Amino acid sequence: YPGGGAAPPAACNRGASGIDGVVSTAVGYADGSGSPTTLLIGDLASLHDLNGFHTLHGRRADAPPFTAVVVNNNGGGIFSFLPVAKHGDEVGFDEFFGTPTEAFDFEAGAAAFGIGHRAASSYDGFVEAYGAAAAGGADSMVEAVVT
Repeated sequence: YPGGGAAPPAACNRGASGIDGVVSTAVGYADGSGSPTTLLIGDLASLHDLNGFHTLHGRRADAPPFTAVVVNNNGGGIFSFLPVAKHGDEVGFDEFFGTPTEAFDFEAGAAAFGIGHRAASSYDGFVEAYGAAAAGGADSMVEAVVT
């Protein structure tokens, strides 16, 4: 393990349709494990289970801190790999298959659920933001903005 010593425990979840329920599952994992937990999730998947952040309010006072690292790549354009994408405007591709997330403000979303938010758009910025979140001892979100 690159960090030295034993690797930390890891878990994974695909979600109902690949992305549904991932936040909720991770919060449940954190509570069940009794250990600080970090969720690595894409922006689109986090929006599909945004209400999962609300469950952080109902946790016991001694619950371990939960950090969500949201990789914000404006939805990633996953459906642009489908054959229909080559037909573009003639089939209304962007309207029906586009997945942009730019209209959502993750900082406001974190605030709505009472959790801290930090954003980073560089590696060094991410290391600093994640380090501060992990050391903070409170539930938080780190938004890693990538292009």
